[in-house]
Amino acid sequence: MTQLEQQLTIIEKPDVSINDLIQIQADGISVLRSAHVGNLSPYNLALAQSGVRILLVDHNITGKDKNYFPELAASTTGTERLVRDGLLSSRTVLDTGDTKDARYLDQFHIRTIEKAIPNSQLITNTDYVRKHDAIANEVLSISAACMPELFTRIVTADGSTKHVDDGTRRLQEKGALQLADDPRTVDGAVLIPNAVDIVLNFLIEALDSGEAVQYHLSGPAMVQYVLKQKEPMLPVLQMLYSDIVSKASFGSKLPDCLLVNLVPTAEAKFATTSARQPQLDNLLAVIAAGESGKQLLAAARASFFKEDACTDPRERQTLEDLQRSEQARLVGAIALAAEATPEHFTEPRSTGFITQYDVLNEGGLYVPSTNRTATMAALRALTVVIDNAVKKRRL
Repeated sequence: MTQLEQQLTIIEKPDVSINDLIQIQADGISVLRSAHVGNLSPYNLALAQSGVRILLVDHNITGKDKNYFPELAASTTGTERLVRDGLLSSRTVLDTGDTKDARYLDQFHIRTIEKAIPNSQLITNTDYVRKHDAIANEVLSISAACMPELFTRIVTADGSTKHVDDGTRRLQEKGALQLADDPRTVDGAVLIPNAVDIVLNFLIEALDSGEAVQYHLSGPAMVQYVLKQKEPMLPVLQMLYSDIVSKASFGSKLPDCLLVNLVPTAEAKFATTSARQPQLDNLLAVIAAGESGKQLLAAARASFFKEDACTDPRERQTLEDLQRSEQARLVGAIALAAEATPEHFTEPRSTGFITQYDVLNEGGLYVPSTNRTATMAALRALTVVIDNAVKKRRL
């Protein structure tokens, strides 16, 4: 392990549950979910309801963010377009909606999340950075000197962004968007690069908690681009972290070795509205029955081959036929139950999933105990069972 890897280690951590994370947070260790402003899907809603802190990136771009669709008020019953594409959520004035309580797009989505999940702990990226502005300014200065090539985007007066070749110069002249005197109107300010923003999160959480370990909760994308894609972001994060530790005035207060557990919480998608509770409960019950049925089939097969009849080809064929028939029945039941809850299995980068708008319209959020107590790895296994059952039914 190199020195950079020792200073900042990031590992995927699928063997924890939502309930585990709540206890870890209660023990004083940082637990933070970084989502985006827009339409929250079931796993984000379940995390918000549980009491996990949710950091909402409010500089995502309408029409480009295909996980949160900030330009829309989306639900399982349809979508309403709120603004045009190509704009920053935090800079976009609403064309429609309740402009008294929410003049800007990010405010509108956040208000609906707060109404749907009253006890949620939400903070925007802008507010988070401004709350720790001294640390953020120092991190930006060091990062710009260490990796100037990261600073490539600025925000323009109309709320759109553009790429530039002189980002570090513009940073000195105009500052960063999130730290501007008025982030909603400043023209030409630099957007904090994603890698710098992530490291800044890690630093702030380490300083606030005083711990050498923290839990950062990933959606479907972050665990991929940080750890798994062909050229992962991890080495860049490690280089930035190392440079900041060695040069920042607060560097001595940081742990010598920081461990970030990246938890793939997108697996915790088994949550729904109160109105749809029966269908989800039925799906989980059918899966449980299917697993019990498989165990019974395995036991029956093992018992058969201990008997004298196992040498009779006709008896063996009868057993095989019965086993295949029962397996098909179990798989078919799971597939049918899954088809009754299509909102849990929407295609990536598409709408149709349950959002805070469904929760508001359908009596609140329902999170079954399985989604809270099972680890992310176990919840992923449930999804695999469902996917396999649906594929077999379609063959």
